[in-house]
Amino acid sequence: MYTGSGKGKTTPAIGLAFRIENIDIEQYGLDCFIVNEPEEKDSKAAPRGLKEVRLAVY
Repeated sequence: MYTGSGKGKTTPAIGLAFRIENIDIEQYGLDCFIVNEPEEKDSKAAPRGLKEVRLAVY
């Protein structure tokens, strides 16, 4: 059980739920561009991620 008023509860709880259900998580962005602009390496990784997501969904 994750408790407290600070950060760090939702992400581990979701991760635990995914592991219980045998759901794989893949990261396609190579750096954190929530606060930064995407770099060229991120832009090159994006099409690979989109291709894999399309294969998984269809």
